[in-house]
Amino acid sequence: MDQFVIGVMLFIPVDQTTIELKNFGLLPEWQRKGFGGQALMLAIAYYRERYQKMEVGTGNSSLDNLAFYQKCGFRMVAIKSNFFSNYAEPIYENGIRCLDLVVLEKTIENN
Repeated sequence: MDQFVIGVMLFIPVDQTTIELKNFGLLPEWQRKGFGGQALMLAIAYYRERYQKMEVGTGNSSLDNLAFYQKCGFRMVAIKSNFFSNYAEPIYENGIRCLDLVVLEKTIENN
């Protein structure tokens, strides 16, 4: 069977206890089939030996992203108001202007 890339994930250490999921994307034809959740759970299993928390930020208008991360056990912990307001071109998703960054977090450490 051929192997090929269907998505990417980029993680950046925030500090000694927290790893940030900075970017996560799947090809559209592979979305909504469980692969994103499986990939995220594998990443959590990998990082739980080194970090206590994983965080991710997404736009206030990214309703699918907000639902996905909450289904994966992330909780909203902060809103960075007007984070996207200085972009040259306004971003609209789901008929909503993306202005604020919603930060979500999940405890991942081994107990």
